[in-house]
Amino acid sequence: MTTNTITAADVTTAITAAEAARTRLDFAKSAPKVFRAIIGFDAAARAGLDPALVELIQIRSSLLNHCAYCLHMHTNDARKAGESEDRLHMVAVWREARHFFTPKERAALALTEALTWSPTRASPTPSTPRPPPTSTRRNWPTSSP
Repeated sequence: MTTNTITAADVTTAITAAEAARTRLDFAKSAPKVFRAIIGFDAAARAGLDPALVELIQIRSSLLNHCAYCLHMHTNDARKAGESEDRLHMVAVWREARHFFTPKERAALALTEALTWSPTRASPTPSTPRPPPTSTRRNWPTSSP
């Protein structure tokens, strides 16, 4: 009879492999011209906007993209821009927590959802095309709030 034992070396190997799989591409080094163009586009998009609003937009986009790295970064930046913890917690459910956000912020969050949609996730609003029926994501309600 054999037993399956896990050694400290097995755990260390597994952790090293997991960390290697999460390694991010250094976009600035890999494609410097494209990176500079994106930074320029980002600067132009931010021009004239309240930094706290920009962070709300980026938080919502990070949530939709399931990017923990971006979400961590943008929530920290939002706190530095004066955003409250209550509002940060409500970004994910902003449609149900409308009283937390101004009409301008709700419009920006709705636009963010429309522009961030991808075929790999369910649509955030009824007016956005839905993914094919084979999608593993849940279906969103068919009526507007």
